[in-house]
Amino acid sequence: MRRFFALGLLAVLALTPSAARADEILEQGPDYFVIAMYPNAGGTVTLHVGLNPYHITTTILDIQAAPGWSYSVTRDGGLDSPVEIRYESALYRSKFSALYKPGKTVIDYGEVKSR
Repeated sequence: MRRFFALGLLAVLALTPSAARADEILEQGPDYFVIAMYPNAGGTVTLHVGLNPYHITTTILDIQAAPGWSYSVTRDGGLDSPVEIRYESALYRSKFSALYKPGKTVIDYGEVKSR
């Protein structure tokens, strides 16, 4: 089941259209993976997703803001909980969120909005 979840997540990421970012699995084991996500604007988020039969643990490993942008973590993941990060620059703002659940993985890069 874990393999199907990981393959499903890869399929979701592969089908997400965008030339301005790429998603990379940096490391993978039998019950976890580390993924770097590059939103369209704002920066980079690196997450560790731990998988077990009963819960999924999402941990933020690193956040890098793009030049001219800052970020704030509004939800830091944890046990069966989403990660949410807000990016802001002098002119724009955007939001990144990720929620991993078997059969329902939601990754939202949001949209860049004027301030």
